[in-house]
Amino acid sequence: MSRVAKLLGEWNMVLSRRFSRRQVLRIGAAASAAAALDVTRWTFSVSAAGAVEAVRSEWTFREGLPSDGDWESPVLAPETGFDAIDLSWDAESVNDDAVRVNLRVRAKDGVWSDWIDCHPDHHGEATPGTRRFVAPILSRGVAAQARVSAVANAGLRELVVGALDTSTIAVGGSLAEAAASATIIDGLIISRAGWGADETLRFENKNPKGRMIWPPSYAPIEKIIIHHTVTDNNSPDPAAAIRSVYFYHAVTRGWGDVGYNYLVDWQGQVYEGRFGGVNVIGGHALQYNVGSIGIALLGNLDLTKPPQVMLDSITSLVQLRASNVDVTEAADFQDLNDCPNLCGHRDVMSTSCPGELCYPLLPTLRGMIAGTAPVYLAPPKRTEGIEIISCSIGPATVYQGNLLAVRMRVRNAGTTPLEGGGPKSGFIYEQGQTFDTVGFPKVQDEYRITMQPVSWTGTPNPYRWGLGEPLLAGETRDIIGYVRLQSLRRDEYRAGIIKEFVAYQFTDIAPSVITVASPPVGPVAQTRDPNSRFFGITGHNVPEPFVSYWDANGGVERFGYPLTEAFEEASETDGGRYVTQYFERARFEHHPEYAGTPDEVLLGLLGSETTATRAKEAPFRPIAPFPSTSNRRYFDLTGHSLSSGFKSFWDANGGVQIFGYPISEEFKEASDTDGTVHIVQYFERNRFEYHPDYAGTKDEIMLGHLAREVLIRRGWMKRSK
Repeated sequence: MSRVAKLLGEWNMVLSRRFSRRQVLRIGAAASAAAALDVTRWTFSVSAAGAVEAVRSEWTFREGLPSDGDWESPVLAPETGFDAIDLSWDAESVNDDAVRVNLRVRAKDGVWSDWIDCHPDHHGEATPGTRRFVAPILSRGVAAQARVSAVANAGLRELVVGALDTSTIAVGGSLAEAAASATIIDGLIISRAGWGADETLRFENKNPKGRMIWPPSYAPIEKIIIHHTVTDNNSPDPAAAIRSVYFYHAVTRGWGDVGYNYLVDWQGQVYEGRFGGVNVIGGHALQYNVGSIGIALLGNLDLTKPPQVMLDSITSLVQLRASNVDVTEAADFQDLNDCPNLCGHRDVMSTSCPGELCYPLLPTLRGMIAGTAPVYLAPPKRTEGIEIISCSIGPATVYQGNLLAVRMRVRNAGTTPLEGGGPKSGFIYEQGQTFDTVGFPKVQDEYRITMQPVSWTGTPNPYRWGLGEPLLAGETRDIIGYVRLQSLRRDEYRAGIIKEFVAYQFTDIAPSVITVASPPVGPVAQTRDPNSRFFGITGHNVPEPFVSYWDANGGVERFGYPLTEAFEEASETDGGRYVTQYFERARFEHHPEYAGTPDEVLLGLLGSETTATRAKEAPFRPIAPFPSTSNRRYFDLTGHSLSSGFKSFWDANGGVQIFGYPISEEFKEASDTDGTVHIVQYFERNRFEYHPDYAGTKDEIMLGHLAREVLIRRGWMKRSK
């Protein structure tokens, strides 16, 4: 293994552990230079005439990216030059506009292009989440440079720039010879072999005898959707351009094939796209892939009209491959009313594709295909539709008895309200339960988000969460669902959306491999990290910034000793995933969104979480308001009071920032830790206990061992005798 590969592996291991931000920064400083560039080469046969070597250079930036403002990368110059550049980035914000990325390319003569505005790619069957991809910019060059502009709270975490060289570097032959010997399908279409498709990319581990990543499936053609690739016009090597699109879809995006059904170059040559032949379902328009074919025109048709020969070839292709479609008509399609049978990508998705100078030519194209005058059809109307803005499933490692969270942001993309229902966002399933067994059967026309492990063989999509109140036209909403996992195993989970008794709207979204591991409570070895502290009494390490927070806010007297290592956990409060660590009396949470502020470390809302089902018990019911005095205070926000010794302790030791607001009155309760009865009062983040045996000392009032009790209830620890 090379030193670069080794450092990259160590870096990925660090990210998977998700310790504190400061730990990541320290390791990143050492690894970023080595991890900046990774070069991959592969050779594949194109025919008996020979083989082609392709080279991909990939730069990954994680440090120095802007938290708010602008940033420019160094000049990136791969050793072989390139014929395509692609980008992706990962940010906390799910808003496409939170991060703007531009790119420029330097040609062989040293001249730089203008800065190119790079838009997130929404062409294919995407996996919504925090990573955004840009379709490859097909432009030959010897160097590139990226420019990033981020808004406040964008949370840009990573930028990846990839340069791909698929030009004709022949080994024992040439692509020209290969193309000459390749099959021309039906006298019109250049086969995949003709443009040099590496068919091994369609299989796991590039093994043609193994599992196909995206097996072909089929549907009758109802719509023809026209795209443009937003690349150089009149490319001198269209086959290399197509190979770049293929690599981007198959490898960078992970689909296992090119998404377009067909591609057409500037000379009117037609190329076979998606593997599988006639009526194969492509990946070019998200939920509108089934029942459509996608035809991509090589070029940037925002800048130049497509040449007549390109339109002629589209006409011949549609007459050959979609002769059943009447392009002069419009018909309902999925959630679209009166969708033209030949339409542009912009008619079905929010995009400018197929370009400002191509879209107005669609009426002419319809007429050419039908042998009539131009046919003008209005864009479709979406009366009902739901779209996914983002979706994530995690954390990747769930400790036994902990929660797996699915978080999906959805938008009503139609003009009529969408029916909601239950269970509501935040509902927790126990592993093995289903929506039926917990009392939420199917209701006609209700929309629900779904989650299912691949290994599941029972009721399809057993875990479902409703939208709650009807989702109004244009409204966006976050839905969070939880499943408490118990079985120690590894499985893949996938999300989706269903309209009950109608159809699945989305399936196989955000596929995520989840490992359920034994709880991290057993003693471990002392870490070599000099900024962490090892507590021999419990056998656990406390990393930064937790150890600084522990020191500054009362240490062992306030929080007790660590009971676990730091690990990533889904929050029952907001569905976020945070690095947490349990101490005897509190749970520490790392909030990178508040980095550099006093709130970078917060105490988890253990009081609220552990009493969520006790709202009807007398101590938790709000009391009548009263005027506050120096000895007794009323809190309007929660409807509870604080008085005498508990009030003095709360005032003197951090108040609302440390403990939160009171959520109960004082009452007697037996401790789950040792069974002892105390006078207690619950706060959002903890529980106060009165210990009369320590009257007059600093220990007269203590924080209860609430975190220990949480771990006892999970089965991670045993109750003290």
